[in-house]
Amino acid sequence: IEALRQTGELSRVNDDGKVGSKQLTLAEATPGKSMADANAESEMLAELKKFRKENMDSFCDLKSLDKRLTEVENRVSAKEDSHIQHQKVLSYLLHREASLASKCDDMENRLRPSPPHYSQFTQEAQASCP
Repeated sequence: IEALRQTGELSRVNDDGKVGSKQLTLAEATPGKSMADANAESEMLAELKKFRKENMDSFCDLKSLDKRLTEVENRVSAKEDSHIQHQKVLSYLLHREASLASKCDDMENRLRPSPPHYSQFTQEAQASCP
């Protein structure tokens, strides 16, 4: 029985003769301690349980935040990849626009009649003067 008291469990015989066990309180498990010490230890255990619960809640929150951060990192990575593709397309389109503008200007210049040269005016003027 003394060994059971030290481990915190006490086997006892029930009214029907069967052996059962129960969890001892701190005051029961340590008979040499005063009730005030046992109450202080009980309060400490209660605080430790509360701290453990808060710690688990914080851990769950941390896991949730980690999951959200991973999702955000993935979205940012996808947007960066998309941005790089958009930059390449924009660069190509700007060069293509410059090339087409140059071709358009060249075609417009070819459609205009060329201005007569000064030498042509002088030759015509001399030919018309007797």
